[in-house]
Amino acid sequence: MHSRVKAQTLFASLPAAPLQGHHSPSTDIENTTMTKTLLFALLFALGWIWAGSARAEGIPLLNYSCPGDIELHTDEGGPIYINGSEAETKKFSDAYYEATGSGVTISLSLNVDGTANVSYTGSGGAHGICQPAAGSEQSGGIPLLNYSCPGDIDVHIAKGGPIYINGNETDMKKFSDTYYEGKQDGVTISLTLMPDSSADVSYTAPGGANGICSPAQ
Repeated sequence: MHSRVKAQTLFASLPAAPLQGHHSPSTDIENTTMTKTLLFALLFALGWIWAGSARAEGIPLLNYSCPGDIELHTDEGGPIYINGSEAETKKFSDAYYEATGSGVTISLSLNVDGTANVSYTGSGGAHGICQPAAGSEQSGGIPLLNYSCPGDIDVHIAKGGPIYINGNETDMKKFSDTYYEGKQDGVTISLTLMPDSSADVSYTAPGGANGICSPAQ
């Protein structure tokens, strides 16, 4: 008699096993939560990829002037500069980019013929079409600089200009007080003067080669 009572008490204290093919409510809730978490992570990753980055590979070398004394420069492959300052760039497709900086948003559309349509939106609803910048022969306040670029390209910049590539004088253009270009034998040197008196120097060469130049030792 006592053994039967003890056995009944022992079995009654054990948790009931779920029926085969059925899940407990808590398991269903955990699975649903995990599924939602994974779905959110996937959507976030897709959104991040869509937003693009500041180094947008499809951007060509461009110089544009916009109303309101807004100057735009793009290195080949990015980034985009607005009035000499690097902008936050987003790629929405291989043919459309946006850059934001200095309170201005630049919209850049690339055409199949290699040309570009550039417009801007500023504060207070200001907006308009930007035009290709022709540049000028003035050299302005260029400091004395020596840089080395990938591909055995040596750059010497005389104080006040001009710019030399491997000892050869370039066809130099001034696009603003902080941005200059020198071209020679298919190579373009881009020079951006920074507020702290330093300089950013990059190059673009035939075949799409491009990169950052470093101060020569």
